Amino acid sequence: MTRKANWLHLGKAPADVYKVFPVAKSSGGYRAIHAFGLMDRVRQRLLLATFDQSLKTSPSIYSAKGNGGRKAAVERIRTLLEDGRKVLWAAPLDIKGFFNSVNRDWVVANMPMPKAYIKSTILLDDGEEHVGRYMRDCFGMARTRAKLAEVGQLADMMLRELWITSRAGLPQGAATSSAIATHIVADVLAVLELPKGVFLNVYADDMLILGASKEAVERAIVTLCATFASHPAGSFVLHRVAPRRISDGFEFLGMSFRRRKGRCECKPDRDAFRRAKARLVQCALQIEAGELEASALHRVLAGVRECLWTWSFAGAWVWQITRQLAAVLPNFRHLSASQLLRLRDEVQSVIFEQGRR
Repeated sequence: MTRKANWLHLGKAPADVYKVFPVAKSSGGYRAIHAFGLMDRVRQRLLLATFDQSLKTSPSIYSAKGNGGRKAAVERIRTLLEDGRKVLWAAPLDIKGFFNSVNRDWVVANMPMPKAYIKSTILLDDGEEHVGRYMRDCFGMARTRAKLAEVGQLADMMLRELWITSRAGLPQGAATSSAIATHIVADVLAVLELPKGVFLNVYADDMLILGASKEAVERAIVTLCATFASHPAGSFVLHRVAPRRISDGFEFLGMSFRRRKGRCECKPDRDAFRRAKARLVQCALQIEAGELEASALHRVLAGVRECLWTWSFAGAWVWQITRQLAAVLPNFRHLSASQLLRLRDEVQSVIFEQGRR
């Protein structure tokens, strides 16, 4: 441990090798994700702890600096949607390949920290790096500590593209990247002038424009796209979408929003329900096979409820799925009996409260 501590320097890369592996994108192709060892993770966290107060943020950004994160972003949207006079139209946007589009030279020149720290710890571009082994020697890539992993089924050209992508912009998976991204977005928003009566909600590279009129939201989209495209921090291109009526509904941050009869409906999207159900099924099967204790079900149920926290009938949905599993898994039915009773009581309380309203 003492020898490892001697290598801990923000301006000098350690000997550790980190991995780069592909994750398929819904739009096609692959995203290069970085998996770091202990020394790199410590260096990244140490840099953030030292310079975090120097990094910018904005009241419209909910992904860093204590603005509440995703939950706060969702609650802000719900509050705005409850007021039918302020918000009638919505337009979700996101930046295409944001992390890979960041201008590394701009980061080195403008981030409020020593350039050696930026190059070595943030950009992983240290001229004194220890040379790692190439996944494909014929590529002739620059010296690096990175190794490609989990790429056995990828063609050589896709491997080359993945490797080049991993060396562009901010490394996805690094603890520093989200904070630097927030700093860049805040720098862009500082010069942004939105039309009157328009609200902006930002989480990472996802943005939502809300407004009382379609024309105001459309002007805000044009302004936002032009401001990001002209900023020297990167060649940022936004996915442009047509504004939607709040009454027709829209999706943002994995949530489905819609206003009916003057009230905002907010519940997780289909992918969230699919993931929640898969988690419950896996837990039930493991308990049935004796691979998990019954007490694990309580933790899984709490985790699933947390994922569906915005929906008032989340408890009823969890109860129904758990009942269905108990009906076909005898051992699980016996071990989950107490949890089912507790869930049933919660569901009855929710139904009673909804009836009183």
